[in-house]
Amino acid sequence: MFLLLLVWQLTTTSCKKADVDKNEQDVSAAPKKFTEMKVNQNFTWSTTKVIQLNFKSIPNDPRNAVLRVVDADGVVYFKKLQSANQKFNGSIVVPSHITKLKYIYGSIQQEFNANAGVVNIDVK
Repeated sequence: MFLLLLVWQLTTTSCKKADVDKNEQDVSAAPKKFTEMKVNQNFTWSTTKVIQLNFKSIPNDPRNAVLRVVDADGVVYFKKLQSANQKFNGSIVVPSHITKLKYIYGSIQQEFNANAGVVNIDVK
């Protein structure tokens, strides 16, 4: 019985065809230097992006609140005590994979597209 199982195991496992990935390229054709790489011209190498923040002032508005810019997970990328009657222009750097952010000023929250490059913050 043992001999029969041994013969069966050897015949079923020894003749398997090796799995070959059809998309696998010949290793000799792979680039050997960075300059030999061919990359789509629309590819972005940067891992970060800059977003311009423009806070519009409201004359005679006495509010003071913390202005924050956060992502969907609550990670804070910007935080500043801001008077509603004072203008502010600044920029922040965020990871390039971020597509949506949100600014929070007191009880006001507004989501915005992080790929826009410029955000006008209006707290009327």
